Amino acid sequence: MEGWSKFENEIVEMNVFHHQADMRIFIWLLTHVTFKAGLRVGEVELSSRQYVTSLKQLQKDLWFYDGRKKEVYSLSRIHRSIKRLEKVGILTTEAFAYGLIVTLRAPEHWGASLRNGREMDVKGLRNEGENIKKIVKKEKIVKRLMSTRKLQAVTDFFILKRGKGLSVSPADSMALERLCEKESEEELMAFMEALFAEKGTINSAIYIEKVWESRKEQGDTVMAKFHELFDDVVPHHDA
Repeated sequence: MEGWSKFENEIVEMNVFHHQADMRIFIWLLTHVTFKAGLRVGEVELSSRQYVTSLKQLQKDLWFYDGRKKEVYSLSRIHRSIKRLEKVGILTTEAFAYGLIVTLRAPEHWGASLRNGREMDVKGLRNEGENIKKIVKKEKIVKRLMSTRKLQAVTDFFILKRGKGLSVSPADSMALERLCEKESEEELMAFMEALFAEKGTINSAIYIEKVWESRKEQGDTVMAKFHELFDDVVPHHDA
């Protein structure tokens, strides 16, 4: 490469600056394009600021370390980055028999593209913000539905083990809800199974919550207590 490359400061205000792959591709091309017209690649004669490559070749050239592991970008990610760089006018591409002819636009011609790029950034950020809100809303709905289903399952299990009635009091419901926030459905059911086997009759979920808290304070893990109790209630079979 002959001459020197000017790094346009305004690029830091563009959306592509915040995409790691975009910036690495830009810097790679900036340091590899020819600055002298006349170089031939096959039957193609390159003009100034052009470079011949391909998505697969860029994938090989742009490998990076993730910790100590050597990684590469996916071809789809590289393709998306190229398209973003094209949209803001930093480069153009043309397919031909040997791959892609990439032409970097000179910084002095970026003016309109940079303004368009900033407009795209604002619009993109706005759309991204709306998408994030939708995702968060969906996650909250799913979480609420899962929490409701979990509480219902644990409540039904408690009523079944209690052996009477078809519902629980508001106080018992709140106790079960607090337990659901602290343990998984499987662990709570296992804990209740073991506790009913140990105590025989239990009419209050509040009592179950107090026992659970007491054993937590004593430093016993819930699952360890399950195993201890199950040793007494589950029959063992010789191998």
